[in-house]
Amino acid sequence: MIRKKTPLGWNRNLESTTSNEKKKRQEAIRKTENAIKMLRRQKKAINFRTVSKAAGVSRSWLYKQPALKSKIERLREQQKPSASNIEPQQCPKCSSLNTKKNGCRSDGKQTYKCSNCNRCFVATYEFRGYYPLQVRECCLKLHLSGMSMRGVERATGVCHTTVRTWIKQVNISPA
Repeated sequence: MIRKKTPLGWNRNLESTTSNEKKKRQEAIRKTENAIKMLRRQKKAINFRTVSKAAGVSRSWLYKQPALKSKIERLREQQKPSASNIEPQQCPKCSSLNTKKNGCRSDGKQTYKCSNCNRCFVATYEFRGYYPLQVRECCLKLHLSGMSMRGVERATGVCHTTVRTWIKQVNISPA
C-alpha cells in the first residue's frame, strides 16, 4: 500500500491491523465454542466463569459477544433444576413438609428450617464416629493389659475419651 501525505500527517496502514483483529476475534470465538463443547461433554456447569476459564478469554469479552452470551445463558438455564423436581424435605421433629432452605453448613451440606416448629436440620445425617469392632476390641485389650488410655490413644489413634466411653459401657477395669 502506498502512503500519501495529508495536511494532518501520514495516512496510517490500517488494513493489516484490522485483519489481525479479525483473526484474533475468530480464534477467541473458536476457543470459546470448543470450551463449551468440552464442558458439555464432561457434564460440568456452564456459566460465564467456567467458560471464560476453560477458553482462556475474559468474562467481559464474553458478555460483549451477543451470540456467545445468549448461548451461554440458554445452556445455563437448561442446567437449572426446575422447582417441580425439588421434593420438600420432611422435618424430623414434627414431620411437616412445610420447610424452606436455610443456607449451608461449613462442610457444604444444605440445611433446612421447618416453618411449623422452627427446627433447623440437614436432609441426611451420616454418622462419622464409627469404629470397627476389631479396633474397639483391640483398644479394650490394650487397656486391660495395663496400658493407660492416652497410651492406647497413641498406639491406635482412637481418642482417649472414646476409649473411656467404651470402658464405661463394658464396665471393666485394668488388672
